[in-house]
Amino acid sequence: MNLALDSISENRRNNLVRLIEKHYSSLNDFCVKNNLDYSAIHRYASGNMKIGKVSLKRFEQIFNLKSGDLDKTSDIKEIVEFPIYTSLGNYTSVDNILNRQPDTHKNMNRDEFNDYELEEGRVIGIVCDNDSMSPDIKQGWIVLVDLNENNISDGETYALLLNNKIIFRTIYYLAENGSFILKPTNPKFNELIVQQENIIIIGKPAYIIGRFRK
Repeated sequence: MNLALDSISENRRNNLVRLIEKHYSSLNDFCVKNNLDYSAIHRYASGNMKIGKVSLKRFEQIFNLKSGDLDKTSDIKEIVEFPIYTSLGNYTSVDNILNRQPDTHKNMNRDEFNDYELEEGRVIGIVCDNDSMSPDIKQGWIVLVDLNENNISDGETYALLLNNKIIFRTIYYLAENGSFILKPTNPKFNELIVQQENIIIIGKPAYIIGRFRK
């Protein structure tokens, strides 16, 4: 027999089940991708165990929810999911990045996502692997990148491929020879001068969504 749940506990259970059904193929898929104990999640989903504070915080992180969202009686806001890739690796093109298995996925409330005028399916998260753009972008931060913003504007910051590596740099145009300066924010890192054909623009950073956690 199911444990008698109070209204808040029932809301948490119902909202958790809705989110899992919407964004994962099964309960097991949810547990595997987030390194969770299946038996505990099954008890939460079936109403045989209340969702405590520690698990609640974990679910809020996984689904990028605000504190209290899982307790709401009404349906919580629709969320948008996007893939997360680490910048470490060898990539030959933007398509080569997108065709790889993401390291994980993250979510954002659709209302917040729409505030940034982003197109669903044309946004990825990239984990910065160094402090070259600190303090604007720090090592370990996940940067939401707009793939549609791939035309170079002087003085703007981009995620780009250089020598098959993902980096973040502010780009400046050198009119005298048609090359570009790739400028880091952190003065401990060197500026680079490159020809346009030697870089591939991935997109423009749109949002920082916090530190990377699988």
